[in-house]
Amino acid sequence: MTQFTDETAAAARGRSVIHASAAGALFQGVYALSQMVILAALMRYLGPERFGMWTTIWSIAGWGLLAHLGLHSALLTRLGQAVAQGPGQASKVLTTTLLMLVAVTFAAIALVVAVGGVLPWSSILNVHSEQAIREAAPVTMVALLVIILGVPAAMGGGALLACQRGRAAFTTLIAAHLTIAAAVILGVWLNWSLTSLTAVALSPPILAGLMQWVILLRGKQASLSRGAWDRHEAKALLRMGLSFFVLQLMTIGLLQTGSLIIAQMHGAEAVPPYAAVFRLVGLVLAIFLSFGYAYWPAFGDAAQRGDHAWFGRAMRWSLAKTATVWGIFAVGIALLGDRFILWWLGPDAVPDTLLTAWMVGFIGLYGLLLWIVTPLNGIGRIGVQVVSQVLMVVVFIPLAVWLCGRYGAAGVPIAQAAVVAVFGLPINGLYLIKVIRGGAP
Repeated sequence: MTQFTDETAAAARGRSVIHASAAGALFQGVYALSQMVILAALMRYLGPERFGMWTTIWSIAGWGLLAHLGLHSALLTRLGQAVAQGPGQASKVLTTTLLMLVAVTFAAIALVVAVGGVLPWSSILNVHSEQAIREAAPVTMVALLVIILGVPAAMGGGALLACQRGRAAFTTLIAAHLTIAAAVILGVWLNWSLTSLTAVALSPPILAGLMQWVILLRGKQASLSRGAWDRHEAKALLRMGLSFFVLQLMTIGLLQTGSLIIAQMHGAEAVPPYAAVFRLVGLVLAIFLSFGYAYWPAFGDAAQRGDHAWFGRAMRWSLAKTATVWGIFAVGIALLGDRFILWWLGPDAVPDTLLTAWMVGFIGLYGLLLWIVTPLNGIGRIGVQVVSQVLMVVVFIPLAVWLCGRYGAAGVPIAQAAVVAVFGLPINGLYLIKVIRGGAP
């Protein structure tokens, strides 16, 4: 690692983080607004059972994001470091990653068609009405396929972030989500089928990804080249990607299985209150993630250049942002959350106080965990995260089932908060301290 501080690079890095954070926060506001409009329209259009089924399918479709096998995250780390080494190395990383992702996408589509087509989706989703039973399989299959098709497209946004062009990545996402929200409202007005609405509602990554690729390839930091495939880079990306894959598999298991657990134990009609409060506090989580994506490649660049002072300052800045955002939203949700959900989705989606309180607490703890792991992602230290996430999910699922039986839907965020507090924060926090004291980054 080069041990010097480039003041010009540090200033550019700081500007990039500020611009990306601001654009990311704006995007999350637009995303939240578009999701609120879409969910309100669908709740009234579908009714409690079909809406509960749809939100559960949305959670299941999130597993389709694993089709990138962790290569999106590996790209963010490897390309973020390669940009500092020059356009030749950056081209190797970008081209190699894209070719691998295209191959993985075709394989994932084949697997979904072969396996998903024979699963009893109406039983898995625990629906009972004739219409919901008829819709369960096609809607789930379409959701999975659209998510998987978005994997190579969304790589363009990851590459822009890695090149510290987060403002462009988030601006295109804003345009895509506004367009898709308008299309869903039009579809409800025209009485489209749930299958068609699902295909449209889950397509922002594809639309944004096409715009992001155009912007990326017009720049000079990284380009695609026929001769840039590199076998050694492919091995490095695959090793790192598989570690991220396990990490993301466990993250989805922690965040996205709540609706399925509730549906299995209490029926699909019990899902809307959980889905409503999860979407509401999910805005806080999304802002935390946008901060993380802004800082992630910047941490890697700072480590590559040996800029320890900037690394430490960025840790303090990101913690202050995380605490401020969580504090504002925690107070707002405590005071106005129930009223907002009543107005937004109606009485069938209003959560009880226990569910809301624990969901807010869990998101605060998870935001702190994201603050700890973001610099570790930037410098490629992810092994300890995998260990902690596996422990969290192994304990979370049976604990959530037990607590859901005792406390209803509130049992899910209680279990989530417990495993983050007991495993996630201490394991990763102690490791980060060890890394910093040991002279890294």
